[in-house]
Amino acid sequence: MRIVQAITVVAKLAKSFGCHYNRNAETYMLVGESLGQGMIKLLTQFKK
Repeated sequence: MRIVQAITVVAKLAKSFGCHYNRNAETYMLVGESLGQGMIKLLTQFKK
């Protein structure tokens, strides 16, 4: 669920400020962390 929240924040900021992640490192890190966790989940499912 964190990825959806992070993407929502990014989308709102992009529309209102026109900057990539509005220079917000926390949002950038949350998106990266969520994508990484999703990849781990997918890769673990394929190993079974």
